[in-house]
Amino acid sequence: MSLVMEIVKPHLMRALLLGSLVAWASFATVVALSKKSEVVLIGIDKNGTRLIHSQDDPLFKTELVEFLRHYLLLTYQFSPESFAARVGDSTSLMSDTLWQRESENIRNLQDLVQKSGLNQTTKVLQINQLKSKEFQSLIEVEQKTRLKTQKFQLKVTLGITPRDRTRENPWGMEITEVKEERL
Repeated sequence: MSLVMEIVKPHLMRALLLGSLVAWASFATVVALSKKSEVVLIGIDKNGTRLIHSQDDPLFKTELVEFLRHYLLLTYQFSPESFAARVGDSTSLMSDTLWQRESENIRNLQDLVQKSGLNQTTKVLQINQLKSKEFQSLIEVEQKTRLKTQKFQLKVTLGITPRDRTRENPWGMEITEVKEERL
């Protein structure tokens, strides 16, 4: 028996240490995997900095207008060099249904922009709420090609719906409907 103890004793401490480290690593892994990640929304405005817990916070109205303005500028302001990036970013703000419906039109527009060298600048003149999830904006568009320049106004009606915030779409909403009317 003493011979067995002489052989086992030097390795016993290492085995206990290794066993406790494996147990700790397993416990830490289980705890980390069971925790659910969540987005924490921190609002900063003229009233100070605060955690936002409710959709009724006045900061959401401001954020909604900024979201719509951001979408409109991404979608309607581009050059041949920036078209893919800007309009690509705007498609991450669209619902999957809208993207499927508009993808062919966007590809055709991209071909036109590349062939004609079209530069388009946009100014958002106003944004009005029509219904709880429907907004109408008036934008001024200036299109320049090598041969001509034209200015016109567009009335754009946008439908929106709430969604989870993600890295690609940190706004917590997406565009579900787009209707354009040239004035």
